Amino acid sequence: MPDWTSRQAEGGVPADATFVTVNAEGDLSAETVLSSLALLKANNLSDVANAATARSNIGAGTGNGDLLAANNLSDVTAATARGNLELGTAATLDVGAGASNVVQLDGTAKLPAVDGSQLTNLPGAGIANVVDDTTPQLGGTLDANAKQVRLAKGADVASVAALALGTDGNYFDITGVVAITSIGTLGIGTVVTLHFDGILTLTHHATDLILPGGANIATAAGDEATFIEYAAGDWRCVNYTKASGEAIVSGGGASWTLIEEIVAANSATVDFETGIGDTYDRYLVECFGVYPTTGFGELLARLGIESPVTYQTTSYSYGFQWISNASSGFIQASGQGALDLVKDLGDATKYTTNGWIEFNNPEANVHTNFMWMFTQSAGNGAVRTAIGGGSHDAQSVMTAFRLYLSASNLNGTFRLWGKSKT
Repeated sequence: MPDWTSRQAEGGVPADATFVTVNAEGDLSAETVLSSLALLKANNLSDVANAATARSNIGAGTGNGDLLAANNLSDVTAATARGNLELGTAATLDVGAGASNVVQLDGTAKLPAVDGSQLTNLPGAGIANVVDDTTPQLGGTLDANAKQVRLAKGADVASVAALALGTDGNYFDITGVVAITSIGTLGIGTVVTLHFDGILTLTHHATDLILPGGANIATAAGDEATFIEYAAGDWRCVNYTKASGEAIVSGGGASWTLIEEIVAANSATVDFETGIGDTYDRYLVECFGVYPTTGFGELLARLGIESPVTYQTTSYSYGFQWISNASSGFIQASGQGALDLVKDLGDATKYTTNGWIEFNNPEANVHTNFMWMFTQSAGNGAVRTAIGGGSHDAQSVMTAFRLYLSASNLNGTFRLWGKSKT
């Protein structure tokens, strides 16, 4: 038997070494030569000259991509080492929320504040900009943080019976002269302020359009009204401010309400066709600085009925007393085509004429009565006053009133007022 102790000390097993096995019967088998299987000194890992051979001996391969001494993690550059591990060769990145940083969750496992403007594929329920939310809702009381909350001015709106305001603001200029009877819905709780550019009638309604004092309001240029929609399509005027500074409701009983103003300049007629009806019990037409464009003429009046308006040309009776500083007289007539209010109305270069006409309960289907007074002063100091009364003798419901001259066109300022008995 060979000397195993001395062979092992030399670092290997000799070529003539044998391997003895015991069979199932307990007998020794034939010796097997291990020269082909032994890890000889020339092929072990410590003293082979070729690293590739050593790697091959342990089944590590000999290719260029193997982890050679020059390519391991301990003696190569950081970039090469990351490349060997297939982690890429880019430089390391710092943690942070700036450019080229790696974003790291904070101590509460939340993202830090970063610019998310270029994020894509967000859930459909989200929005990229608050202006995209057309139905925003507060989760609590809105704190303005000592800042202004500004309301927008919407586009001007032309007056119609059923006023349709836009959604582009809460403050609107109302143009035109058509009477307003209602305002379209914008949503319960909506508050709007209307600035009136001219004269029109706001028509009171018990639910649709509730006005101060429960009566119609004749606007004037510069008046403003604030409304709140308290129910769907139902509005309440919570404030009305007249440009003149007057109170909308008098503290001493019923007051006159301006319905319409017309400034005539060489006009064939002056027609009041809005606001005459059952809203008021008494109506007054004021006339200032009235004169014909040329020559002289008689100031005449007619009433209109129905809608569209038809002006009546028959069945008028009247009488008036005229008094001057030099003489006086009385004129009366019946079955005429108009009421004759003033005789010999002169042009503005010589005469100044002012006056009024009043009529009551135009909605009653009875004879409509009128009374009037005019004063005319001449350049030579003469003054003449006409006081009269008359009626339209056919039973009819009055809806309009017209003034005109028997000759020439009309000039002056004319105002229609209404007054309730209560």
